[in-house]
Amino acid sequence: MKKQVTIFMFIACLIMTACSNDDEPIVIDNIVGTWHVQYPAGLQTEGFIEWSFNSNGELSIRNYDVFAGDYTSEYVYSISEEDRSITISGDIKNIDGETTTDKFAIYEIVKLSKKELRIKQSWLNTSYDDLAPEDKNDFLLEAYKEVSFRR
Repeated sequence: MKKQVTIFMFIACLIMTACSNDDEPIVIDNIVGTWHVQYPAGLQTEGFIEWSFNSNGELSIRNYDVFAGDYTSEYVYSISEEDRSITISGDIKNIDGETTTDKFAIYEIVKLSKKELRIKQSWLNTSYDDLAPEDKNDFLLEAYKEVSFRR
């Protein structure tokens, strides 16, 4: 009897592990608020990055670096529930210094709960690569790497 209970418990644990919360439906309202990038355990940083989403589709990204100071960029965002993605657009400058608004980053939403946001870059406008380094927007995370945020 003990052997059967042990086997049953083992199978139940496997099933519970296989059923991930990542397949939860996305509740768009969960995105609103300020999120802080979570760095790997043991990594020491000289600053922080926080993303603040408001309910009007505006995204404010604040980068603080001990050496470079505090810098905030403003963008617009939209969320697609169907393909679980966030599209971020913003003002970028071309070679002539003209400002244009261009859709230039899409992030796959890996998880979105009240306390955790995990995203992974899935598309980047190729014209971004042609910009001078000083014109590149700081908010773009390391390409195609999953990044976690916490409230």
